[in-house]
Formats: sequence, structure tokens, C-alpha cells
Amino acid sequence: YHLQGIGANLHQLKSTIGVEYDYIDGKPEIVTEETFFTKFIKDRFIQSRRISINALKEGLTLNGSIPISENLCTMPLDVVQRLMFSNPLIRAKDVIEILNPKYCVSWEQADVKAEDVPGIREEQQKFFETTLIPFLKKKEGLASEEQSDFLNSFLSFCTGYGYLPDRAGNPEYGIDIEFELLHTYPYPKSHACPEPRSVLVLPGKLCIQKDFITNFEAAVLSYKGRFDMQ
Repeated sequence: YHLQGIGANLHQLKSTIGVEYDYIDGKPEIVTEETFFTKFIKDRFIQSRRISINALKEGLTLNGSIPISENLCTMPLDVVQRLMFSNPLIRAKDVIEILNPKYCVSWEQADVKAEDVPGIREEQQKFFETTLIPFLKKKEGLASEEQSDFLNSFLSFCTGYGYLPDRAGNPEYGIDIEFELLHTYPYPKSHACPEPRSVLVLPGKLCIQKDFITNFEAAVLSYKGRFDMQ
């Protein structure tokens, strides 16, 4: 698991070379190309996680006085994870609270005239407030179990996880919605890697068309349990 985490974040962590880093067991040091692999990776991924895991073990078992393994042995691991570290009940208002719209992204590169930007931004804001938000609220209110599971699928599509982490322990967690004017494909796409905030990319112009919300729903539902939309 340590190696998986290192591989997934290595390209982002390369930017720490030349930057001062506070090591757990020592004084702050500038990360060099040599210490990046010999010291920084070990401290960031192994030592810090070891401390966190040991602290969790001590807290969950009250320093060994509670047989936590016996109590949880019959529960699936994903259920334990959701109950202990997230809100198992997903409500539309909780999802909406973590959404942060960013309008007219890359308008200069898309050869959009400056005088047209306010009008495009107004249309995008209207879509977010009067179409997307009511759509998410409606999905929560539907009686069908299959349909009400849409919020779970939406989170999976945007973040890779079908649940909301505890906000007290993850105050920066959220989803940035970029209305990307360079994105001309009539479906949404997402970037779940830049934690703690994931990115949902919507086509800046096509999203305001009436049939886009249908494409949006189809993309979200087709994603669940897979990594493509075929």
C-alpha cells in the first residue's frame, strides 16, 4: 500500500525538491534529489503513516482494553471504513456544500472575446444554480432505491469514493466544478487525483444546452464500478 501511494503521488511530490520540509524526527531541511528518495519518501509515506496507524489502534481499542477485532470481524471492511471515517448517509445538501463552481475557465485560450465572457458566465451560473443543484436535490428525493443512489455515483465519478469523508477531519475536502471552454466533448470528465479537492470538468458552452443534463446523468451512472464509459 505504501508503494501504491508513492507511485500515485510521485509526479506531484517531485515539486518538493528544493523546498524546505519539516521531518518528523528532525529539523527542517531542504529536500534535494538525493534526500527525496532516501529520506523524504520514507518520512512522508512510511513514518507518518506508521504513527497514524499506531495512534488509531491505541484510540480504537482504548489502549488494548477493547477487543476491536472481535467486535468488527463480521463487518465488511468498506462498511467499517464508511461508518468510522465518513458520513454513511449522503444528503444532497451535504454534496452541494462541497461544490465550488469556477466559470469561464480557459476563455482566453478558447479564443472567446472578452466582451462575451460576462454573458457566458451568466449562462453557466444559471445552469449551476437552476439546473444542476435542483437536479441533485431531486435525486435525493426519489423513492426508487436505484435512483436515490445517484448521489453515491456522483461522488464516485468526481472523487473516486462513493461517500463523504468526515468534514471535521477533512475541512479542505471538496469538488471544484470547472466550466471549461476548451472542453467541447458533450459529456463531463473528472480528475480525482488532486486531493483534497477533486475536479469536475463541464463543457463550458455545451453544458447550457437542454440535453446536457441527460448526458451528465448517463456519464455518472455508467462510471460506477468501472474506469470507462463504454
